[in-house]
Amino acid sequence: MQWLRPLGWVGRWMLRLLYGGGAAAVLALVAVVSLQRKLIYIPNIPGIEPGYQWAPDSFGLEYEDIYLKAKDGVSLHAWLVWPSSRRSPSSKKSAPVVLFFQENAGNMSFRLPFVKRLAVLCNCAVMMLSYRGYGASGGSPSQPGLRLDSQAALDWVTQNDDLSTSKVVLYGRSLGGAVAIHLAEKNLTKISGIIIENAFTSIPDMAGALMGFLAPLVGRGKLFNFLVRDKWDNEAIVSALRDVPTLLISSGKDEMVPAWQMRLLYTARGLDKSEWRFFSEGRHLDLYESHEAEYWPVIGNFMETISPR
Repeated sequence: MQWLRPLGWVGRWMLRLLYGGGAAAVLALVAVVSLQRKLIYIPNIPGIEPGYQWAPDSFGLEYEDIYLKAKDGVSLHAWLVWPSSRRSPSSKKSAPVVLFFQENAGNMSFRLPFVKRLAVLCNCAVMMLSYRGYGASGGSPSQPGLRLDSQAALDWVTQNDDLSTSKVVLYGRSLGGAVAIHLAEKNLTKISGIIIENAFTSIPDMAGALMGFLAPLVGRGKLFNFLVRDKWDNEAIVSALRDVPTLLISSGKDEMVPAWQMRLLYTARGLDKSEWRFFSEGRHLDLYESHEAEYWPVIGNFMETISPR
């Protein structure tokens, strides 16, 4: 076990666990630590050819290709989409703008069925950002990188004279909820609202919940949480959103993110200017289809009731 000695006291703890019968858990922890970003960020879905499967016009949406530079120089791609009802420049300029942050697996083309409904039913423009390492964007994904990417996207929206900047809403699903929360915390005066759907409290909490063999080592209050590089500790900062109208959506049968994590985010954020919607039979990704009769009126009402900044 010479390879553990450079880890200092951590290595000594691991050796004790190994000798105490915890070999499988320790070896699994080492493997997860070394591969953690590949487990969190999955730009390409296994078995599906890399690259965009569709473009927005395949779904009847008007769109524009947007090319950005993050602060560290990484090249980013995004789509700005809007319904045909907003085709004229004046109509597009008066539309609310939703900055949408996707889940962790696959590129943004897989979100077009969802985004079409969002754009049409809410009659808004939607900016879909391709995170670094995803789609046609350069670089490799990481928490620091995605934070730079989201900031570049928001800056582009708020500095664009062809768009309304008075009603900008962040919308994040799953990993995208973490991206939206962290972006909002640094840009409270630039946004009118935020929607968080089936996000998590933190990556250590997720690791402990989804990988049972890691539960003794990683999770809420566990010793080895410091080994997680991209913590996305949403619970620690979500209270900063208290003055931003916030809609939190949770699925009771979420097979990826335990529903208790969304409940903790709701509690940590505080009740003022906060709306909680719980779909007891909902799952992680398909609420917008499986519960569309209830889901879309909730989104539409929130979009209508928040005030321009």
